Amino acid sequence: MNATQRSTLALLAGVAIGVAGTAALQAQQAKAPPAYLISNIEVTDTKAFPDYAAKFPAIAAAHHGHFLVRGGKTEVFDGDAPKRVVVIAFDSMQDAVSYRKSDAFQKLQPEREKVMRYIQSFAVEGVAEETPPAVGSSTPPAK
Repeated sequence: MNATQRSTLALLAGVAIGVAGTAALQAQQAKAPPAYLISNIEVTDTKAFPDYAAKFPAIAAAHHGHFLVRGGKTEVFDGDAPKRVVVIAFDSMQDAVSYRKSDAFQKLQPEREKVMRYIQSFAVEGVAEETPPAVGSSTPPAK
């Protein structure tokens, strides 16, 4: 093998290592898919509920969450109509779980039992953001 062939082989090996390293970095930087906490609740004390509900945006924000739905008009297409729907978006399922298990959320349990009850409450993982194209790709990232 002459010097030119060795140089070409070394260059190709370097490119392969660089591509593999870039792919590994992108995989590490991949963002976890968002999660949505969805609850169907029944308000049992309409006078006390607003004060109780006002405590939750700060608790959700501490766990990277924010409200998307807090009651509001619903349109039922199939099944039974919900009483009152609440949807909180979180950066990840881990954040949604940590919100529900947090001391701040748990401390409100006695008050919660006086003003509302959960009919159903669950978290669902959303669709992950599109992975950006490889470095040097001519395809722009999907929006």
